[in-house]
Amino acid sequence: MMKNILRVFSFVCAITTYAFASFTAFAQDDQAQQVQVEERTFTEAELAQMLAPIALYPDSLLTHILIAATYPIEIVEAQRWLLKNDKLNSTQLVKAIETFEWDASVKALVPFERILNRLSEDLRWTQQLGDAFLENEERLLISIQSLREQAKLPEILIKWRT
Repeated sequence: MMKNILRVFSFVCAITTYAFASFTAFAQDDQAQQVQVEERTFTEAELAQMLAPIALYPDSLLTHILIAATYPIEIVEAQRWLLKNDKLNSTQLVKAIETFEWDASVKALVPFERILNRLSEDLRWTQQLGDAFLENEERLLISIQSLREQAKLPEILIKWRT
């Protein structure tokens, strides 16, 4: 009888040890993945490619785009709502969404259907844009200014040649 109790106890200890070891390994893998996601930084080339489609928008609109990109679900909701209410003009749209609980930046983009559609249709890009904004706003804004300067370069060269 005592041998059976010891066998059962040994078995329970072995299973407990295995379960604890598995849980610890799983937790470490999960932590490693989380740290990897948190440490994700975008290269200058990735930032340039990500920001090129929006870099030349006016600062006020660009600010709304960058902040709204941190709310991708609300962007999708706004775009779907806009599709259902496509008969409303800009003034009616703004009035209709006043009471919605979307972030102010998302609400500000509702009158800009093309921009809202782009953000909603390419969620991977939108998510990366939001992540880059949250990661390092200052670096992102410097990258935008660099893209704007590059866009001016051909204009300067044309003026210089004539």
